[in-house]
Amino acid sequence: MNILVADDHALVREGIKCFLRPEPEMIMIGWASDGEEAVKEVKTKRPDILLLDINIKKLNTFNVVRRVHLLTKVVILSSGEKDKEKIAELSTLGVRGCLMPEVTQQELVNALYLVQNGGSYFPFSLTDALSGKKSGKVIAPEKMLTSREVEVLELIGKGMSNIEIAASLFVSEKTVKNHLTNIFKKINVSDRTQALLYA
Repeated sequence: MNILVADDHALVREGIKCFLRPEPEMIMIGWASDGEEAVKEVKTKRPDILLLDINIKKLNTFNVVRRVHLLTKVVILSSGEKDKEKIAELSTLGVRGCLMPEVTQQELVNALYLVQNGGSYFPFSLTDALSGKKSGKVIAPEKMLTSREVEVLELIGKGMSNIEIAASLFVSEKTVKNHLTNIFKKINVSDRTQALLYA
């Protein structure tokens, strides 16, 4: 998963880079410090996901999204809940998610996996603002899957049994069953068949 970060704050860029470092599948392929540069970098590097500062300079956020949303999946880096109406409008332009300043490393990783796999990620606090404007699925951070649960779900999607998953992940079958119980609750399904369809 190739990720481009568009933010004029070096501290933000380095923080995201540190968050991504433990995830070998996630690579920060570059960064941009303003909107014009972001559009240019997206067209040149074609990242899977663009993390875009909601207050990006030069081209504003709306213009950047309009120019790149067909080329990459856009996730907004918000400065707080005061941006909720702006984020709601951006969601109608194809933005796939939003990350708040207090986002944890695990939430960032989960959000990126979800967006990469075709979903949307918006904090629960924005649900009211997004209601009626967002056609996609709004998912609260507390319902997100852990990295291990994502692995288990992916293996379910490959048709593997609990025993096969346990062997693949070097854990007990009981541990796999515990993961499945948690997964079913988080993705709101009642059985393995529904989980398979979700995967």
